[in-house]
Amino acid sequence: MVFVVNPFELFDPAKADVETGRVPVVYVLSEGRLKLNAEAVRRLGDTTWVQLLWDDDTKRIGIKPATETSPLAVRVAPGESQATITSKAFVVAHKLPFKVRMRIAWNGDMWVASTEDPANPLGETSGR
Repeated sequence: MVFVVNPFELFDPAKADVETGRVPVVYVLSEGRLKLNAEAVRRLGDTTWVQLLWDDDTKRIGIKPATETSPLAVRVAPGESQATITSKAFVVAHKLPFKVRMRIAWNGDMWVASTEDPANPLGETSGR
């Protein structure tokens, strides 16, 4: 939620610069991998399997926590401070943009990222 006071927008530290690592971010590598930054990994917690979903109307990616036995589950491979989800078929099928940092946000039962508005995964408006 963004709070607007006259023409000024109230600063929300949760939406601070993605380079700081405080905002959970996913980006697509050309090899067909989804890379999660350290903050996204922290928020995923102990999740080691996910299901990848696609909303063709809004061009959004869904990353839903799953178990190894969940249908079409994909492994989350941990790194030192980041994690990787490999699914070249998903990346190619949906023509995901390479090296675009997309903020992710929790949306009830999954993490969501927007390929059309990378800073605004849930399509929130500023109220202006």
